[in-house]
Order: sequence, then C-alpha cells, then structure tokens
Amino acid sequence: MGEALLTSALLRHACETGDGLEEAFACRVPPIPVSRGSCLVRLLQSAWALPHSCVAWVLCWGLVSRLSRKMCAPATENAQGNVYTLSMCANEAINKVRAVKEVPCFGAVCLLGLGVTGQAVVAYFLAHPHSFTSLTVYAGPSTPETLAYVRGLPAEVQVHRDSERVRGSFDTTVVSPGIAPASLMYQSALATSRLLISEPELAWRVSGQRWIAITGTNGKTTVTELTAHLLRNAGIAARVGGNIGTPCIQVVRERAPDEYLVAELSSYQLHSMRDFAPEIAVLLNITPDHLHWHGDLAAYVADKCKIVQNLASERPAVVDATLPETREVVRHLRREGRRVIPLGTAAGITESMVERCGAAEAAYVDGQSGRLTLKVDGRLFELIAAERLQLQGAHNYENALAAAVCAASVGLSAAQISAGLASFKPLEHRFEPCGQVEGVNFVNDSKATNTDAAIKAIIAFADDGNVRTSQVLVMLGGVDKGVELDGLVAACQANCKYAICYGQAAQRFYAALAPALPTILEPDFGAAFARATQLAQPGDTVLLAPACASFDEFASFEARGEAFKRAVQQLGVERDTQQKLTLSAASSGAGRRGHHS
Repeated sequence: MGEALLTSALLRHACETGDGLEEAFACRVPPIPVSRGSCLVRLLQSAWALPHSCVAWVLCWGLVSRLSRKMCAPATENAQGNVYTLSMCANEAINKVRAVKEVPCFGAVCLLGLGVTGQAVVAYFLAHPHSFTSLTVYAGPSTPETLAYVRGLPAEVQVHRDSERVRGSFDTTVVSPGIAPASLMYQSALATSRLLISEPELAWRVSGQRWIAITGTNGKTTVTELTAHLLRNAGIAARVGGNIGTPCIQVVRERAPDEYLVAELSSYQLHSMRDFAPEIAVLLNITPDHLHWHGDLAAYVADKCKIVQNLASERPAVVDATLPETREVVRHLRREGRRVIPLGTAAGITESMVERCGAAEAAYVDGQSGRLTLKVDGRLFELIAAERLQLQGAHNYENALAAAVCAASVGLSAAQISAGLASFKPLEHRFEPCGQVEGVNFVNDSKATNTDAAIKAIIAFADDGNVRTSQVLVMLGGVDKGVELDGLVAACQANCKYAICYGQAAQRFYAALAPALPTILEPDFGAAFARATQLAQPGDTVLLAPACASFDEFASFEARGEAFKRAVQQLGVERDTQQKLTLSAASSGAGRRGHHS
C-alpha cells in the first residue's frame, strides 16, 4: 500500500472541475492509507515537477482525467477508526459538496485565538494528527486560563502569546470570531496564509452533510433552537452549534452520521467564509449592529449575506422579505435563478409573496385564518394559528415561519410541524416571561442588545390596531452602540408609560426620549429596576429590553437577564413578606379590639 502525498478529495475536485490542480499538488499531506493508485500519484508528481510547459500540463491533465475514478476510490478508515467526510467546493448542481471517507489534510495550520472556539479547533487537530503537518497557535493576550491550558498542550503545538503579528507561512489559518478583520493579527495572518477561514467553515469542510445554517441581527438563536426542536419532535436527530454556544467543529466530531447540525452563525463567523454551502440557509432581519467590528453597515450586510452566496440553485434560501436590506437579497437570488423562500412582504409578515408577485414559494401568516402558512416545493402547509405559539410577540411569527420552512424542506408534515411549534417554549432572556408580582408583569428580553430588538419587544405589546394592551415600563441602558435612536423613540412614545434609562448609555438615551414621553434617569441597573417597580401599577409590564450591550455592569447579556430574574424573585418575596406582616398586624389589632369590647 503506497503513501499518497495528495488527499483523494483534493484530486477528485481537480479531476471533475479542472480547478485547483496546483493547490492539490501543493498540499503537504502526511501518509494516508489509500486503497490503490499510489503509483499514479508519484507519476503525477513527477509530471508536475517538470517546467510548466504546455506539454507537461496536457500530460498531467490527461492522466488525471483518464484515471480519476481509480484515484477517487474510497480510502480506508483513518487511524482513529472513524469515518469522516470532506466538503469541497464542487459544482453548484450538487450543492458544492463532495464526500470522501478520510480525514482531509489542511497542511501547515495556524490558529488565531485560544478561547472556547480555539480550544475546540486544537482538540480536533490533536484528535486527528493526519489532518495537519504543523499546528501554530497565536493565543493573544495571556490570561491565567490561557496559561493553564497551554501548559497541557503537547510540545509539537507551537504557541505564541501576547503577539499580534503572525509570522511564517501557512496553508490554512482558522480565525476565532472575536478577532476583527482590521486587526494586525487578522491582516498579518491573511498575508501569510494560502487559505484563511472561520471555524464553522473548517467544520463544514470536515463534515458538510446535513447542515442548516441560520443568521440575522435578531432572532437567530430562537430560530436555531426552534428548528432543532421541530426536527427532534418529529423523530429526526439534530444538534445545535455555532454562535449559540458549542463550536461547530466540536459538534461534527460528536454527532452521528444521520444527525442534522443546525448552526447559528454570527456576522463575525460569516466574515471569513469562503466556500461554505449548507443544505438550507436562513437569512433573517438585518439592522445596524456590530458596526465597530465590520467598519460600516454595507460591510455588515455583505458578511451576513455570505450565508447564501454558495447555495446551489435547488437548495432553499429562506430570507426575510419585510425589510429593504434583506428584500434586496430576495431580488438578487431570483435574478440568478436561485431558489428563495421569502418570509412576508414589504407590507409585513401577514402578506404572501405568492399573491403579491407570483412567487412559487413563500411563508406568511394568513390574514384571514391567522394561521402560519407555507408554500414550499409545491405543497401548501396550513399550520397552527399564530396566537397558539408560546412565543409572544409578532416578531416571533417570523421566527416560527423560518423554522417551519426548514422543517418542511427536510420533509416534515404539517401536523408534525404544528405539534412542534405548539410545544416550543420561549428561550431564556429572549422575551421571557418572569412572573407577576402584585398584578405587575415582568418580561426579560436581555438579549435585546440593539435598538431593533428592543423596538420589536416594545411593539409586541400593541395589538393589531396599535392600541396598548398593557402599560409598559421599559428599562433601557448599558453600553451604547452609538446607533440612531429615532425608531426607538417612536416605539416608546406609542407603547410605553415610562422609559427608565441607566448605565453608560443613560444620558444619550434620556436626551432622545425625554421630549417624547415620561423618562427617568438612573445611575445603574439596580436603581432602574427599583424605580420601575415603584412606578408600576397592577396591569403594567416592566420590560427589560436594554437596546445596549451589557458590559458596563455585567459579563454578558445572560448575566444581566439573570440579575433581572433574581430581582423579580426577590421583589416577590419582599412583597409577600410585607403582605403577611400587614395581615398579621391587622389580625392582632382586631384581636385587641375584640378583647376590649
């Protein structure tokens, strides 16, 4: 059995597309067992070593074309006894996916960042030593956690700490999501690497089957979890990964061959995508966010749209059609003859693109029946009424529709989708009901870290006629993202009883909101919560929808949401204790009056 210096996957791609032969021969791959063809590999290497004359090229290409089937025979299992698949950038007709039964080699690998994502990437490579020739890590600033982790790494892993400039020459660089493209580390890595990709693309290249990818400024976590819930509820194995918590490379290592990977992808992760092509892609709303990282709104939109750029024409792109930015994506995909399933129309989620402009497929809330409705692949799905969702708020109708389209595209029936939608409960910190204290409702939407998410939470309390169904006291504050506030002011003016501004962003928010409605300025989160509870009356709702990042007082939006829930719980205990003391005092007084009489 010979030693191949090429992965059969790279050669297979070159054989069938005519592209990438030079990359295929340049890839430095350690010995990988192959079933046959090693002699041919050596012959091809010799041919490629000749001067790049036309004769050498024709000879090499002729040999590859004639004998590609033999060379592309399945390889044996790798040293770990596992069978992995490699996704390659192939022809659009088959969704740019090629699978071979061997671990791909990424040559000399460089890794940027050593947080949760970076450690998952290191774990993958160390578990598959045939997948790289060298592994170099630029860990960034040293922390006690990083130092402890590095001490446990084998000597062959080269780690650079406290260094921003990447030096050397690498075949593949994998970048962690927190490293901005304008940074010295990213730019120097780009200059020293033949290929720079994000961790989810690394995972896709390792195992590209059964991927459902979801992005958007707001709602992507809900759609990711809901999609996985719909599949599992129907008996189809599915795991979630990506920006939602578990790195995709860890999920593909652990999942069974028949499991779907439902991946939430952030704009940070999408920025460094090159060939990524899932089976289903979901592009939700795009509104200004993370502009300090991307540079401007145009760059942010472009990165979000990478989720659909490589889809095959027959693979569904599920795209929000209610906003101008994403509606333009719908138009673009249609012009290219691609398959797109729009959510709603410019008029809102209650209109259908089928009726409005003759689209073949669409998802919307039927205006007459109130049902979530899909037209997918020639089939009509009339699902449950939107009001039966446990997810509150009109913004969640779009989220439910997006997940339902994914489920329908996988093959679920209307009954299966409806059952899953009805049983799905709200996620933590995302418009999460937190109970009631003395008739006042509390809702935790700490995940509303931008103005668009806060607006959606606020207007969720208005009925179809835009009439307040409750009096809302909204808590706004944290780290200011610097976006314009006109839309937030309008939403608060129409739907809120009070706005309580706190934290780093308090002054700017107060200045914008005070002319429009009663607005209160407080120094921090605790004071804002106390003031909201003092002002709230039975029937009111205290809503945490900060429209800001949390990092002035909290480590994360989750920590902020937990603080809100603890405060609600403590308030309930205090009010209950106070009520018991009052009743006890009243009872004692009545007893004394009865005794004297």
